[in-house]
Amino acid sequence: GIKVVLLVYLIHTMFKDTRYFNDFRINKSPFNDITNDGYYSCILVLTSILLAFNLIMVTSIDGAIITILDSMYYLLLARYVYLYRDYLEFKTMKQLKEKEEEK
Repeated sequence: GIKVVLLVYLIHTMFKDTRYFNDFRINKSPFNDITNDGYYSCILVLTSILLAFNLIMVTSIDGAIITILDSMYYLLLARYVYLYRDYLEFKTMKQLKEKEEEK
């Protein structure tokens, strides 16, 4: 489940302001109603639940370390995508302010 949510989050973030977003009619998807914070919170909760279940089921120290590193990977990837979307939104707002100032 976490991989599907990450894939949707990546598509939503990376393709939002591109031609492909409109060409493939992704702009009419119900996933567009979820905010950047919502996606990040969803991934954070799913990763925490997955980490808890995996730590309960693990039988060795090596498995615990791999589980923790795997969870850290998902959280860091989600944080990167979150910050990238914030950067794109900031950049768009900055361009709109510059256009308004030119008028």
